[in-house]
Amino acid sequence: MLIEEQAAALLTRCENILRIELRQTRGNLRNAESRAAAVWELLVIEEAADIGYVEYEPHPGATPTFG
Repeated sequence: MLIEEQAAALLTRCENILRIELRQTRGNLRNAESRAAAVWELLVIEEAADIGYVEYEPHPGATPTFG
């Protein structure tokens, strides 16, 4: 698991990649029950961006799409 500073840096990188604020993900990082899933989502976004364009649907329950 990442320490808080690492998770914050990962979140910032993903927000810069997507050019949006990930409000729901920020909230999920604060909740112990959803933290691991939020970190996993951020890792997938960051790694997928190395392959190609990543688009994120900014609605509740959204998941990343890759194109």
